[in-house]
Amino acid sequence: MKIIKRKLIWTDVTVRKRCLYPTFYFDFDLLNEAGFPDEEMIKMVEEMKIFAEKELKERKEAKNE
Repeated sequence: MKIIKRKLIWTDVTVRKRCLYPTFYFDFDLLNEAGFPDEEMIKMVEEMKIFAEKELKERKEAKNE
């Protein structure tokens, strides 16, 4: 039996001005094969964006205090 390793989701993290900037990558074709429809994946990405914006806002407010 041959094992094939494939990535569904991965991240590239860069550092600019002493801050971390992650870039997320998704293998949409592989996720479709696993049974995730495009609409669900788009919802997930939008939710991640909302969560990240909320987290960033909270961190900025905590720094200002």
